[in-house]
Amino acid sequence: MVACATGEVLDLQALPEGCIANIISFTTPRDACRLSSVSKIFRSAAECDTVWDKFLPTDIRTIISCSVSSSSVSWIKSKKELYLRLCDNPISTGNISFSLDKGSGKKCYMISARALQILGSRTPHFWRWISLPDSRFGEVAELVDFLWLEITGKIATWILSPSTLYKAYLVFKLTEQAYGFRGQPVKVKVKKSYKLNPTTVGIEANEQFVVLDREKKRHYWQCILGMQASQPREIDEAPYPKQRKDGWLEIELGEFCYERDEELLKMSCKENSCGAFKGGLIVQGIEIRPYLGERPDPRQNWRSSWARSWNKRAQSYSYWVLYSSALTFLILVLQFAFLLAMWVCSTEDSTMHLTY
Repeated sequence: MVACATGEVLDLQALPEGCIANIISFTTPRDACRLSSVSKIFRSAAECDTVWDKFLPTDIRTIISCSVSSSSVSWIKSKKELYLRLCDNPISTGNISFSLDKGSGKKCYMISARALQILGSRTPHFWRWISLPDSRFGEVAELVDFLWLEITGKIATWILSPSTLYKAYLVFKLTEQAYGFRGQPVKVKVKKSYKLNPTTVGIEANEQFVVLDREKKRHYWQCILGMQASQPREIDEAPYPKQRKDGWLEIELGEFCYERDEELLKMSCKENSCGAFKGGLIVQGIEIRPYLGERPDPRQNWRSSWARSWNKRAQSYSYWVLYSSALTFLILVLQFAFLLAMWVCSTEDSTMHLTY
């Protein structure tokens, strides 16, 4: 029941099913699923192909026809079933997989490791290509032993959903024998390129540091004493990877907003400054998916940075007190040892005098 401006009460369930379906098509897929539980007529209207056809991308037929796994979805007749299938089972278009965000219907893509530019990937001594059953692609890249880490991916932004805030993630794993990543900051960034005749102008996002190892590095003696490790700023404030539902790890590379102006998006992940060899990193690809959450509040970031700086000052003060106490104790021990030595020397002199 809905109250009109004239005071009359309008029963929405009395509307024709096509009219209800047209209204639902202006909502979101999540809202359509919720409305289907209102009544039988709403359920029938919410499952109409006209509703879910609005939620599917306009070029979905082209995407499916170009995919190597088009036969897995070509038999599906219902638009809703096709939508849910594309959300839960990505289809591959060669070196790129395609899926839909279940809550919004926005496009999601993952660039395979084969389509990425990986420094040293053509040398078997540095990188090797293996197959894993839980990967979307036939091959993934495994880092054998190399001094530098440099991974770059590119994608044309016109294939994404317009007017959408996207985030890019590196999808990877670390073997049990992985080394060279613990506590090492890795520089990541996202760069958008605007094509202006006759040159291309790049607009870079702010660079940030991340850590690929999920365990924070701690010093041996700080582990013994139970204190928190004092680490460089870029390590202390860097985000750490998160576990995905498919068992892989992901780390955010950056965010960007597609507004139909950009031509090319470049994402990179680099670490070439620590001078240590690395190994045991398995890269599946880079995923680009919409971000539908709230943007971080700058005031909250200011409070967090203030709290971190205060904690660092308190931690530095506690270390200073500890070191001062240890130094004072050492001085007292040396003074006691000096007095003891003086007493021993005076005792020996007295004994020798009595003997003579």
